Amino acid sequence: MRRWTAVAIAFAASLAACKGSEQRATNAGNAMGSAAANAGNAVGNAAQRGAAQAGTTAAGITSSAAGALDTMGRKADTAMSNMKSAAGSTANKAKSAAGNAANKAKSAAGAVGAGASSAALTVKLHTLSQDHVKQLQTALNNIGCDAGKPDGVVGNGTVKAVRCGFQKKNISDNDLDALYQALGLNFGS
Repeated sequence: MRRWTAVAIAFAASLAACKGSEQRATNAGNAMGSAAANAGNAVGNAAQRGAAQAGTTAAGITSSAAGALDTMGRKADTAMSNMKSAAGSTANKAKSAAGNAANKAKSAAGAVGAGASSAALTVKLHTLSQDHVKQLQTALNNIGCDAGKPDGVVGNGTVKAVRCGFQKKNISDNDLDALYQALGLNFGS
């Protein structure tokens, strides 16, 4: 019996030990559950704080972005205004340069035309006889257009005197027949 008593005591001690372990396990489980709940709450709270901070930060970023966009818009407007002004100035300069170039071209064309008409005039005057050239030179000298000494030779002096005669008698260039008539000469072409 002793043996059974010893076995019973050992069994009771085992049960007590098991029961203690079971209680400790329950307590540990409860502690772990509580710790997990606290951790979950802490994570949830941190997430809420993070979301609130993120919202505040996002609002700040949105406000900063709106400000930056506004500044960029104003700078773009200023740049466009400056570009329009520069384009207008460049257009005016180009227009002025084009006008100057046109005037120079017109002047050069006039000089070429005068040279060409002088050459044509010289050719026409060379068709006159030497006697006719002398009569023309004398008539031009008489109206104040210096043709030099009437020698019957068509030179630069005679051509200049003919141009002077055109101006004094209001006759268009190269109309020699009109000049001859105005000078009272009868040797038109």
